[in-house]
Amino acid sequence: MKIIKSLLLSATFVGLLMCGNKTIAQTRIGDTGVTFDNSKNDANYPFMKEWQKAGVKNGIPSRNSLVVKKEIKPTDSDGIQEAIDSLDTGGKTSVILLKEGEYNIDKPITIKSNVVLRGENQEAVKLNVTIRSNGSNDKKTFIFKESKNSGIEDLSMEYIPKKDVTIYDDKNVNRNKYCGDKCFGNNPEGLKDMYVTFVRIDSKSKNCWVDNCVFKNSGSDPIEIMGNNNTFRGNFVDACFNKGGGGNGYYDIRGDYNLIAYERVRRIRHFTIQLGAKYNVVINCDLEVDVNFHNDDDGFNLVEKNKIKSEQWRSWGAFASGGSRFGHRKPGENNIIFNNDVSGKNNSSQFGGSDKVFVFDQYSKPRVLRNSAPTGGTFYPAILNGGGSNISVSSVSLSHAAISLNVDETRKLNETVLPNNATNKSVTWSSSDTSIATVNSSGSVTAVSSGVAIITVTSNDGNKTASSTITVVDGTGSQFITLTPIHDAYLQGSDETRFNNEIIRVENGKRVGYFQFDLRSISGSITNAKLKLTCINDSGSGEVNVELGNNNDWTESNLSNKNKPLSSTLLGSLDSDYSLGTTYTWDLDNNKIPTNGIVSIIVSHVEGNDMAFASKENSTNVPQLEISYLPTSSARTTLKKDISKNDNNVLAYPNPFNNELSVLLGNNDIHSIKVTNIEGRIIYEKQQISPNENKIDLLLKNRENGMYIIILEGKEYTKTLKVIKKN
Repeated sequence: MKIIKSLLLSATFVGLLMCGNKTIAQTRIGDTGVTFDNSKNDANYPFMKEWQKAGVKNGIPSRNSLVVKKEIKPTDSDGIQEAIDSLDTGGKTSVILLKEGEYNIDKPITIKSNVVLRGENQEAVKLNVTIRSNGSNDKKTFIFKESKNSGIEDLSMEYIPKKDVTIYDDKNVNRNKYCGDKCFGNNPEGLKDMYVTFVRIDSKSKNCWVDNCVFKNSGSDPIEIMGNNNTFRGNFVDACFNKGGGGNGYYDIRGDYNLIAYERVRRIRHFTIQLGAKYNVVINCDLEVDVNFHNDDDGFNLVEKNKIKSEQWRSWGAFASGGSRFGHRKPGENNIIFNNDVSGKNNSSQFGGSDKVFVFDQYSKPRVLRNSAPTGGTFYPAILNGGGSNISVSSVSLSHAAISLNVDETRKLNETVLPNNATNKSVTWSSSDTSIATVNSSGSVTAVSSGVAIITVTSNDGNKTASSTITVVDGTGSQFITLTPIHDAYLQGSDETRFNNEIIRVENGKRVGYFQFDLRSISGSITNAKLKLTCINDSGSGEVNVELGNNNDWTESNLSNKNKPLSSTLLGSLDSDYSLGTTYTWDLDNNKIPTNGIVSIIVSHVEGNDMAFASKENSTNVPQLEISYLPTSSARTTLKKDISKNDNNVLAYPNPFNNELSVLLGNNDIHSIKVTNIEGRIIYEKQQISPNENKIDLLLKNRENGMYIIILEGKEYTKTLKVIKKN
């Protein structure tokens, strides 16, 4: 095997090793180029050399060693299957690249030999699985059928049920109390058609792999491995709809010589090794689930150097087996457990550590085999280039991109730091506005007052960040809205020259900024108002006033000395040092802001050093006017229900899109659709949608790149979708 000398293209899970001023790839278990130090073999375990054969023969090919022969844009199952079936591989492993966007997976897909499905970007290539199957007809999303040298890489999958279904697990139940059937049952909320597996490798498939993928909310089993010499590496498996009895919700290993490395698995029923499984290796994984030698494995499986935790809300300890009373046969011989970080219920920690070797060859739990480590300190003496040096954090993500809380309510955000084997996975938390929401060191967010705050998690290694938008309501019927300017510009110098670009400069006596906001959607009394501006290009200091203008007879295209608004009253003031990249908040006098109309706001510098703020033309840091208001009684009676959290069948795809966009309406009574740009300008509208119409195709060919808002309205609700146009 040759050691890889070039960087793997999949930056999400590749650890980087710094050596002087050079950056070289850190070889990982499962790569091409991994060798073994057989001087560490222990004569007491003559079978340990067999574990070196686990996984894809010669390792997973590096990303840049395989030829991309075909690229496809977001489509459905038929589109992907046609690309697979028509690909002429010439007998060599070849790549089909899935471009960024959302794919509708409505039928099972078969992977043939020598085909690799690779996402362009793990986070941006999302496969929405809408396959339906009852318990007697379990379907597979992807099946490797008699496949050789095939793989799936760098993409995300999520099962989308017919209606919104709550999955009960440690996100929303007491972690310190057994949850029972609420968490470990089948057919949640009466849905009996979600028995769908994400990936199955059949018994005749060999040398296949799944690398650096996300599997979220599987219908039933996320993974089923029946074949031999396959590698599952660096994947994140999170949650499952059906995880009751009958073999549901398993990460299911049944074949021989399979390598499971750097996996993160949580919120499913079992991580199982069973039914003839032999010489499989589970190493360097993060498992928040029991490792279960469930039924009649053939022994000689290795579980080494993993973090394994099974908390009180689950029924099982960190290690478990099936039961004879259920017809399960006991585990096989020489299932070795060594050097794992183990915690959880049933005194699970007793099976951890590197000072003893455990064997799982009986019902219920492992037993001590030897009170000493193997002579070489490991059963899997892999040699990795880089000498085991630090593996850097490549990305961090959060469990929720946005949540809504009532005042005094608390919700925990869970971070995911990748790769799973990063050396330093510690993070810090921060809030953009602690007067609205605070966050503690473990990610628990507490709502303080109505408004919007951004909670950010930052990795201490590499400063990788992820954010969640927290909307806080006061529980009194108050509504909240964030507005962006419809016009903004600034005037400069004695002749007051107009500038309309990506910045608004303010300087005492020389430059003044002007913003115009449309408040006509607000019907009621304003209870709280904040203006948020982000400092860019030029830092500064001193007092900056925000004032209400006395007229709206201007636009960003014609603002001048003659039509500029003059100050009618002071709304708010802030005296600060203004640093680049920081967003600043002015608390405004809500009693002075008129509603149900256009409002002009003047931003002026009173003293100190001049500065610049982002304008609405800067898509990254758009100015925001945040308004909380109490609707009038008549307005309250006509408020529609927002179904954005309740209807997963409404979908816009592909996202991002190029020129063409489709909107699935599901089974909802939607009578109108409107598309606006980020400034709120309507670019498409259809008022009469037929009851039989379940999809709308849009052509937005001559529109600029950027974010667009889709607003769907029915008799009893509205739904808002965000899409990105990207050529």
